[in-house]
Amino acid sequence: MYSYLEDSKLVSKTNRWGHAFALDLEKALEEKGLNAEVDILDESIIVQNESLSSTEYPYVIKVDTNDSFPMESLEKVQEALNTVLFNKELKEVNEFKYSYKTYKMHWLSRPKDNFTFEFFVITNNNGNYSRVIIKKDQLVELPMLNKDDLDKKESRIRFSRLWEEVTSSYLNKLNMYEKREDTNHPSFVCFIESINEVYHKNFE
Repeated sequence: MYSYLEDSKLVSKTNRWGHAFALDLEKALEEKGLNAEVDILDESIIVQNESLSSTEYPYVIKVDTNDSFPMESLEKVQEALNTVLFNKELKEVNEFKYSYKTYKMHWLSRPKDNFTFEFFVITNNNGNYSRVIIKKDQLVELPMLNKDDLDKKESRIRFSRLWEEVTSSYLNKLNMYEKREDTNHPSFVCFIESINEVYHKNFE
């Protein structure tokens, strides 16, 4: 089961370190010839996975593209991510289905408070977002909302002070899909579904 991490100091400390990590990753991606933006999905949706005894920090790697996104580009993303992990003396990652997930980490002063970073790869083709996954050993781009549509929905929800509905929906979806043993709905998908759900409920 999932629950929100209530230790705000721990979340804030890890988010600060994660922000620096994201900037390093952007530089490493640029060195690989990829123009990308890396950011946490949302700082208000940091959840604990009780079954894994770990806190999960979801990040999105948005890679600008003008065409399809080949496997070679995904390999460059992995190489860049592993460069940053290696420089920080952390274990490298080598598996991707819906995302890259780091091994468990912890602060020296908090050895029992494990956390992981999960990196979803999104292509941005002139404002059209697609989610990258591997299916039957093939890279697949799944079209998502247009960037302007997603930004509009998120902005209106926040402006109307309804973001708590999104965070509540997000947690419910994580737990619902886990109970179903549904691995096709990782945290990023739950996040987008929650935005759509709250927007439809209140504005359509």
